[in-house]
Amino acid sequence: MQTLQDFYNLDFERGKNRSWFWRARRPISFNEQWLFYRAIQPGKNRWNAAFWCGTNAVVRTAAIAEIGGIADETVTEDMHTTIRLHRHGWESVYHNEVLAHGLAARDATEYQAQRLRWGTGAMQIFGLEHPFTRRGLSLPQRLAYAATILGWFDAWRTLGYVLLPLVVLFSGAIPIHAPIAVFVIAFGVTFALQLLAMALLSRGYAPQGMAALFEFVRLQSNLKATLTYFRRGERPFSVTAKHGTDERRRTQAPWTLWVLLALTGLAIVWFACTLAGLTPIVYHVRWTVYGALFWVLVNLGFLAVALARIRSDRFASERRAAVRLQVGGPASVQGRPGHLLDISIGGAMIHCEHPPEHRDEPLNIALYCAGHEIALLGEERGRQTLADGNAISRLRFTEQQAPELARLTRALFASTRPNHGKEARTEASVA
Repeated sequence: MQTLQDFYNLDFERGKNRSWFWRARRPISFNEQWLFYRAIQPGKNRWNAAFWCGTNAVVRTAAIAEIGGIADETVTEDMHTTIRLHRHGWESVYHNEVLAHGLAARDATEYQAQRLRWGTGAMQIFGLEHPFTRRGLSLPQRLAYAATILGWFDAWRTLGYVLLPLVVLFSGAIPIHAPIAVFVIAFGVTFALQLLAMALLSRGYAPQGMAALFEFVRLQSNLKATLTYFRRGERPFSVTAKHGTDERRRTQAPWTLWVLLALTGLAIVWFACTLAGLTPIVYHVRWTVYGALFWVLVNLGFLAVALARIRSDRFASERRAAVRLQVGGPASVQGRPGHLLDISIGGAMIHCEHPPEHRDEPLNIALYCAGHEIALLGEERGRQTLADGNAISRLRFTEQQAPELARLTRALFASTRPNHGKEARTEASVA
């Protein structure tokens, strides 16, 4: 039995949900993993094809014993094991309710490493288990596993969408032989139906803008993952790192995105030069070229936003060793009143009124967090002085206070709930 995975931290994978179709029923925020856990897994459950996702699950020991143990030949042992369980006649159940919270990837590096591992595991399963042809699975189960495994090849489709209009601008080739009226009607109807189908099937968890943006963010990782299918041999398991670093630094963007951005910019310049008669290319069917230019500009926008998100200071590698939670409440530093802005089990950020002078000795910090009053010792690691004389202090808790840190941990992780928890519980009845 697999339960819904939900996360305390959703910063990098969160965005605005601007879907007009579901705006009345869905929260404004969007998370990249909601589509899988709140729409796809419940759909798989209908066909006894929901699979184990590593955590938040219960597995019968008798079932594991019958298949010879956990499948350890791939780096996605959870889905691999589920395929063997299904092949031996065991059933899987997806319980669509938040029962526990974990940590999601905090920046692009963690996110891309996670997707690379998942995609690599899917390719290993594809080559070892042959879920589409080997006996033991029902037809719906085969289709469900095909949707998951083949979905990693969507990256090549995205790459094709970027490259095809570039080829048209650079070469003047005409990829479509049809009158413009026929093409507009055929394309318009097909495109509208695709958007409607996605909106209905995803139940609003995949707004087109954000979904397309993350296709670009994970493009290089998914391309690399699919290529591992052609390279046999063991792949080391690399867990997604969710810890702090010695210094805060921006994430390096994948080189594939930089190359595509450069080619897109060059294509626009080439197009302008061609219209001015400065190149040997002649555009015989102008509307086709203008259509290609439109998609080049759309792709340019997605590439630029994806690179900006990956390189943003907001999503730079974090120095804190634990995830920060957006939990507010009264606080004080050395008796000076303030307000808690965010907190982790290693430190806090406090808006302090008339803060004390910087000192080397530990500071007395009082927090009123999740209904608990907690007194801690800490040191100031940085300060932003405000125009009104107040300051935002970045504090790190000292280590020699295990009982109080334990109280803080219980207060944070036993009481903090993301805003979408209630919605997830109501989805259980729908599924």
